[in-house]
Amino acid sequence: MIEAGRFREAQDVVDQGLEQAPGHPELLYWKAVIALNTNRSEQALEVLTRLVEQGRALPPHRLLLGQIYEARQDWQNAAESYRPLATLGSSRQASLFLARVEIRRRNYDAAIATLKPWSSSQNPPEVEHLLGLAYFGKGDLPTAAPHLEAAVRQSPRQAGYRYDLGLALLQGGRFEAAAEQFERATELDPQWPEAFLYLGRALHDANRGEEALQAFQNAGNLNPQLPLLHHHLGLLQKGRGNFDEAIVEFQEEIDSGTNYAPAFHHLAELISRRGQAERGRQLAERAVELDPGNAEFRMLCARLALESGQPEEAQAHLMVALEEEPDLGPAHYLLGRVLQARGQSEEAAREFAEARRLGDLKSRRTPNP
Repeated sequence: MIEAGRFREAQDVVDQGLEQAPGHPELLYWKAVIALNTNRSEQALEVLTRLVEQGRALPPHRLLLGQIYEARQDWQNAAESYRPLATLGSSRQASLFLARVEIRRRNYDAAIATLKPWSSSQNPPEVEHLLGLAYFGKGDLPTAAPHLEAAVRQSPRQAGYRYDLGLALLQGGRFEAAAEQFERATELDPQWPEAFLYLGRALHDANRGEEALQAFQNAGNLNPQLPLLHHHLGLLQKGRGNFDEAIVEFQEEIDSGTNYAPAFHHLAELISRRGQAERGRQLAERAVELDPGNAEFRMLCARLALESGQPEEAQAHLMVALEEEPDLGPAHYLLGRVLQARGQSEEAAREFAEARRLGDLKSRRTPNP
């Protein structure tokens, strides 16, 4: 009856059963299922939660309860619903669900540990996919990519697998390979605006500007309010030297309320070159506020502070940048300029020398004796 959508009849059958056996776990399970399918999730949640509190919840109850919490993006309660089943090591489905929720919670090591009992030389695609996402979340791209590639090999028509592999390849600087995965994802799911968005980003990074613009337009046609669309269009226009158009796009991204730090950074960089120093500083500071550990953002703030005659503030930003990236040559050079402006010539000379040394290493040249 439930599969046929005959929920009223199914409800009558369940109610009759519960009159004879009020606490029957299986009947209560179907009562919760019917409630969910008739837009009464609160009732379903109440039924299942009571079973858990009474210690009478069976694996199907906990799985359904976890799915309700997932639908509400209540990741903590979802994890607590799945964890007892996954801990027993008897339910791969529960382990997969728990790993997925742990990834949502950014508990990447916990997700990997949850999947370990089910990991082997022949992992099923869903295990490979989740392992890839967990390692990707940790920033371990060399480990993430093979897992994501394995998932795609085993399920080549799964658009989501290709999309996530594309993100990992894009993060690793493999732009053509990323574009291939995003393009295949859009072929499998032509109504997926995010896939078109990141196809455009990969094509842009691969210096295929016209194709990138078309991909961005496709994304915008599917969802004109798509977050980060204007940011990526801004990057495209900035790369082409169309700075007026880029400024408009970055401003639209900021006005949309996404609070995406790079949009503030790029707009600050562009308008500060046009004499809008104070507004540029405000935007650059906002980018730092949103992402305090970003060395590039700190360097722009430092440069703008130095140009406005505030070397102390500039130095404070640079110290944070160098704490994050000690071998960042341009930061050492800019710190040299700041120290020079503060009359600390010997310290400035040391920073200039360090900037040259790091530049020599980067370009694989031998420093002059």
